Formats: sequence, C-alpha cells, structure tokens
Amino acid sequence: MRVWAPLAETVAVHVADANQVLFWREGDGWVGAVSRLSRHWLLVDGGPRLADPTATEVQFGERHKRCVLDA
Repeated sequence: MRVWAPLAETVAVHVADANQVLFWREGDGWVGAVSRLSRHWLLVDGGPRLADPTATEVQFGERHKRCVLDA
C-alpha cells in the first residue's frame, strides 16, 4: 500500500486483531505491506484513525458519526 503524506513524520497502519505496521518513506509518500482484505485504518503522526482512501468497502458502527471513525 502507498500513502501520499509528504509532510508526515510517521505513517502506520493498525490492522484489526493484529499488530501495527510501520510504513517507510519513499519520495513524498509512505509504503508498507497490508492485505487489501484486512480491516485496517491509517495512523499519521500518531493522530486519529483515518479510513484508507483506497478502500472499496468501509464498515461503520450503528451509532457512527461521519466525523468520527468507530473501532
């Protein structure tokens, strides 16, 4: 997976029921290995969980607010 985040200091992906995967810088983006079929979210500079912009399916909790990601 490649994430465009030229100003980020760190980028990681947290995979549900697994460990956090740290990405490495490559040009103006970040690269790491994550299964496309996994349930995961992006973590940029230790900030809030972000949805994967390339996801083809997103699951929301029943009381989901569009401005906040559910676990």
